[in-house]
Amino acid sequence: MRLPLQYQISEYDCGPTSLRNALMYLIPREEMPQELLIMINRLSLDGYHPHGTEMRMSTFGTSDDAMMRFSDCFNVIANQHELSLRSDVLLDDSLRTDNSILREALSKQGAVVSKVIMEVPHYVLLTGLHASRIQLFDPYPTDDPVPASRASVTGEHPYDYNVEVERSCMDRVDDHLWSFGPVYQRIALVFRRMAA
Repeated sequence: MRLPLQYQISEYDCGPTSLRNALMYLIPREEMPQELLIMINRLSLDGYHPHGTEMRMSTFGTSDDAMMRFSDCFNVIANQHELSLRSDVLLDDSLRTDNSILREALSKQGAVVSKVIMEVPHYVLLTGLHASRIQLFDPYPTDDPVPASRASVTGEHPYDYNVEVERSCMDRVDDHLWSFGPVYQRIALVFRRMAA
């Protein structure tokens, strides 16, 4: 049974919400390993400043380190449960819409949890790739869609996506809305379906 994708409940939980959405998108509810949900809760909202200074409470969301640790844990748990799924991490200049790993994942019903630029770095779930556009689910609920000339918002696909963004916009290396952003801060977890 598939479930509609979820929205975040605070200003900081885009990372764990996007990870849960990836699991909901990829794994039927009846087959969901509890360990994956436990690892999201243990690793995300880890309270680190972007420069690595540990804080008492997270005001920066989920660190890149936490995302990379989740990717490693995901692969171990997926292997134990024979899920035929694998997670890879794309960093820096390897995160582009023409990356072969990203393209393969999105063309074969995989998913990508990626940091994009909004007012601040923000995690979203990429679910589809077309010639010129990426389909993604933005977990940040808003009554006023963020304006962008190269993005369109929809409420018609609650199981798959709620935004479509032009690929050329996502590949920008500046702080443009919906872009992957400056190369040094790019990160994505690519969840690929493997041959059984």
